[in-house]
Amino acid sequence: MKSRLLYLKNRIRRYRHAPLLAFAGRIALFILGGITIGSVSAWYMIENGSALTTSQTGSWQLWIHDGDVGADPYTLAHMSRNGRLPITSSNALYFSATHDSEGEKIAADCDYALAGKPLDSDWWSLAVYTSDGRHIKNKSARSSINSGSALRFENGSFTINLAQRARPGNWIEISGEADLTLMLRLYGIHASKDAQRSNSIEQNLPIIRRLDCH
Repeated sequence: MKSRLLYLKNRIRRYRHAPLLAFAGRIALFILGGITIGSVSAWYMIENGSALTTSQTGSWQLWIHDGDVGADPYTLAHMSRNGRLPITSSNALYFSATHDSEGEKIAADCDYALAGKPLDSDWWSLAVYTSDGRHIKNKSARSSINSGSALRFENGSFTINLAQRARPGNWIEISGEADLTLMLRLYGIHASKDAQRSNSIEQNLPIIRRLDCH
């Protein structure tokens, strides 16, 4: 009989604390959910930016305050993650592209032609990276072309080919099945900062046209 009474007391004590335990469990889940959502949103803002931190022109994305004094935390974290020097946006601009002009991801198993107009800067380079930020590897050991080596037409325009097989003119060899990221760097900007956002720079960015896929 005593053991039966003791069993009932323990059951009553357990049920008495059940609401408190359930409430504590809900609080823990709420905190865990908040941490998870906060971490995911912070990662997205650092990786992709937002309308407040980036601008989009065709396929190309620009972090507006890249290198500026007092840049927002997301821009600073993005710069640090990509290992970029804090050069002010009045002296240098960095444009990145992960999709072609049709909105498809840039892939190493497809060929592309980048048609560009004269860029109002002292020097520029176009580099090809893997999606995790590494230089692509190829037989020519070349993953970039710059304004000093690029072949251009008489009017200053140019075409850069990204292809598995050699192409005449400017060519960077790509192969495999990985997604790619293009980085266009401009140094010694001639125009004012306001003009950079208009016809001077952004309207002359290369159009990324996909050709054949293998």
